Amino acid sequence: MSRCAIVSTIRMGVPVGTGKAMRTQLRNTTVLALLPLCLLAACNSTQPSQPAQRYALTGKIESVDKATQTINVNGDAIPGFMPAMTMAYKVKNQNDFSQLSAGDTLSADIVKQQDDYWLENVKVTQHAPIPPPTTKPPAK
Repeated sequence: MSRCAIVSTIRMGVPVGTGKAMRTQLRNTTVLALLPLCLLAACNSTQPSQPAQRYALTGKIESVDKATQTINVNGDAIPGFMPAMTMAYKVKNQNDFSQLSAGDTLSADIVKQQDDYWLENVKVTQHAPIPPPTTKPPAK
């Protein structure tokens, strides 16, 4: 080795020397240093998310909460998924949510992914009846 190569090799932190034994030792050291990192990365990797399940929902909106963008729906039974019940649902799509009022009947898709669920494709099938205007009796 030339003097420049030796100085350069020392500065880089690589042991001075040549030959197959040195290269093998360097490769083995590198593999042993990287192995725990690879194992740690494999252990911390997240499981691939399961595809979302979808169920058709029909029911009547009992209440609307604008602050949390959720609605309480008195839903019809969904065979193989849940009995008829009143339940709160998040409506992620602002356009869908803005059309909803208490008393409306709707159809929507319940999207369930692991422990999370929400409504998509929300359609009002019948708007709540508009109450007649209240009139005061004529004063006598």
